[in-house]
Amino acid sequence: MTAREIAQTEKRRKLAEILREKVDAQENGVDVERKKNWEYSIEEDQEWQKRLSKKGRRADFEFHGMYNPWQKWSPLLRSLRR
Repeated sequence: MTAREIAQTEKRRKLAEILREKVDAQENGVDVERKKNWEYSIEEDQEWQKRLSKKGRRADFEFHGMYNPWQKWSPLLRSLRR
């Protein structure tokens, strides 16, 4: 087996394991997401929340300040109109 085939086999095995866990959880009436979230510590959760908030701030491209970009260029534009 080549390294590529080994990687593909490992990927399939992991996927099959995840799907088997989901089916078992549904049969037993257990919430899969809740079970998965029990694996995270408080510190990891807080770090993840920080990352999400930073990502949200970086994605916000709306105008939020009092600075108007036209104020910078308006004197130059007026001089060109003359």
